[in-house]
Formats: sequence, structure tokens, C-alpha cells
Amino acid sequence: EGISSPLHRKVLDAEFFYAMGDACYRQHQHQQCVFAYESAMEMKAAPKAVSLSAVHYQLGVSCRELNEFDRAVDHFRRVDKPITVSLSMGDILCEMEGCYNAMGEMEEAEDCVRRATEVSIPPIRPENVARVAWFRYQLSGEGDATIGLLEECLKRTGLGKKQQGDMHAMLGRVHLDRRDWGNAEKSLALSCKKEPGVVATWMALAELYSATDRDDMAMRALQRATELDKAADGAWSLMAGMFEKHGQASRAMQIYDRMDPNDPHVKMRQNQILLKAALRLQRIFRGHQARKLMQSRHPRTVARNYGARGPLRSNTPGMGSAGGE
Repeated sequence: EGISSPLHRKVLDAEFFYAMGDACYRQHQHQQCVFAYESAMEMKAAPKAVSLSAVHYQLGVSCRELNEFDRAVDHFRRVDKPITVSLSMGDILCEMEGCYNAMGEMEEAEDCVRRATEVSIPPIRPENVARVAWFRYQLSGEGDATIGLLEECLKRTGLGKKQQGDMHAMLGRVHLDRRDWGNAEKSLALSCKKEPGVVATWMALAELYSATDRDDMAMRALQRATELDKAADGAWSLMAGMFEKHGQASRAMQIYDRMDPNDPHVKMRQNQILLKAALRLQRIFRGHQARKLMQSRHPRTVARNYGARGPLRSNTPGMGSAGGE
């Protein structure tokens, strides 16, 4: 029979598609989840087995996983009862913040995480607790409280590698700001192991190595950062600074030449390198001129009396040289 038969219309109702969407979501089949839920909502029928807030939350997650961040934000906004998915409004705001970050809309992202710090029910999920703790640390600089919260979050079970990597990176950054080199290195290294594709973590590790006079390791960390992102001007700038530190101005200049020529820092460093090179050439030239002048005033003389240093000899019988025999 055709799909338009009464039997099919009865079976393929909205509740069928809601159930299908929920099943696909649990199996991480996000494309099918979106199709099923949107098909159900087109039928203008409210779900019976699940809440509408849960549907919008799952749609938001699925759209985010499909890199459809605008649609994800729209669905997250419609989650008016987050308790139905065992979350708080703080968690939903953190989900929206992640989408805005992915779209490069940093002001909206910051507004979301700020609101997450102000809601009556704070985030529940450990990754969102960590995100809010990190935001508060950036505002207040309260390191002890932040370290305690991050360490508590890392003890939670069920965390993925990305979540662990993010938390270790935050913890390492706090330790680095406090010049606790040992704990900073431990946390940043763990973050790079859990989530090796994050440029900012490699740069923080390079900063630590440079601060502890391990420039070779710092250079390797910066090279890794530039391999991950060829446009990581921050990493290139640190690398150029290290070449300058070790007197390799030509290599530093090569790096600055590949960076944004309109960057005031790049222009300043290029001018400084050129000025130092000019002053060095000037000193060399003046030294050469001074040596030429000295040579013209005091010409070198060469002794011609080669016999003056020879032994004295006598023709008197029985007498040898002046030194005697």
C-alpha cells in the first residue's frame, strides 16, 4: 500500500517521529535525529512521552554536532524547563556560549557565560561548572577557589577527553599565572595529551618552558602550535622573540615578514631589528676607519740588520764564540 494509506498515516504520526528522534539522539545519529524531530513538529502535535524542552535540547545538541550553530542556539533558547533533561539554566547558557564561540561571536559568548554566573541555579555539568569558574577567575583572579573547583570537576566520572583537556588547560593556566611551574607543567602536559589539537595550550606550555630557561622545548611547543594553525600569529611572534633572544635576528626577521604587516607589534620589532643592524654596521665601519687611520699615522717598520741578533765571533786563536765552548 502507498504511504498515504490510512494505515500508514495512523502509524507514522507525530509520536512515532518523536520516539524516533529520541532513539536517534541516544545513538548519536544526529542527522536522523534532526529529521525525525522536525518531521514531528511539522505535524503541530506536542510530544506525549518526552517534554518539548527535552526535544529542543536534543535538537540543539544535534544541530551543534552538525556544525549548524545558528539553529542550535535557536533551539537552546527554547529550552524553558532544563530540569526535564537534568540540567539548569546555567548549563543551557553554557551550551549557547559554546555555539557563539564556534561562530566567532565573542561578545554574545561572553554575555552567555556572564549570565550563567548570575542565574539562581548554577550549572550542574562539570564542564560547565569549570567554564563558569574560569570566567570568574578571569574577572577576579581568585586562584585558590578556581583551583579547588577545577580539581573537583576533574574527579567526576564520565568526562570525555575534550572535557578533561579543557579543564587541565584551565588549571595549568591558573598555576602558570601563579608561577607554580611544576603544577602548571603537569596540567598543561596532560591537556596536550588529552586534546593535542589546541593551539592555545601549546603556546601556554611554550611560555612555561621559556620562563624556566628551556628554550629548546619552548621552540618545539611553538612549532607544534604553528603546525596546527599556520595563521597563529601569537605563536609566530613568540618564536621570533626567542630567535631575537638568542641573537638570530635574520631568522626572527623572516618570521616577522610572514606575519600581518599592519600589526603594530610586528612593525615595531622589525624596526628594532633594522635599527640594531644599522648601529652594528656603523660600529664596524667606524672601527675599520679608526684602524686605517692608526696605520697611516704609525707605519710598520721592519728591521733590516739581520746580523744584529747573531752570536759574536772572534778570529783570535783559542777563542770561541761569546758564549764560550
